[in-house]
Amino acid sequence: MIYEPREDSHLLLEQVKKYAKGKVIDIGTGSAIQAIAAAQKRNVKSVLAVDIQKDVIRYCRKNIKHPKISFRQSDLFSKVEGSFDTIVFNPPYLPEDLRARDITLEGGKKGYEMIERFFHEAGKHLAPDGRILMVHSSFT
Repeated sequence: MIYEPREDSHLLLEQVKKYAKGKVIDIGTGSAIQAIAAAQKRNVKSVLAVDIQKDVIRYCRKNIKHPKISFRQSDLFSKVEGSFDTIVFNPPYLPEDLRARDITLEGGKKGYEMIERFFHEAGKHLAPDGRILMVHSSFT
């Protein structure tokens, strides 16, 4: 299931358009809206768009062709090496709903476990003077 861009995506998109630079990684790319916006910037060299879902990566590779963008299946940074000048993340942040089970929305039992994992791993991949662009909400 591909996460359909919503209000949170568009809030983050504005920041990506302003602040993305250099070598960019888009974690949990979904529809790749953030990756595409970053790739269109003159000061962005490359964009690695990753998602845990194999079907999402397959869809993106088939439908999105841009010389600066490459796609990889990865659970956060598990299959990623190197450092990035900009790390973009629109995380799932809703508490787990055992009835719905939607990984594009749910960030763990309490909603923030995925974000904790992200910050634990992100420091190993953030270049000196790099930046993290992320959106988070407590609204359910």
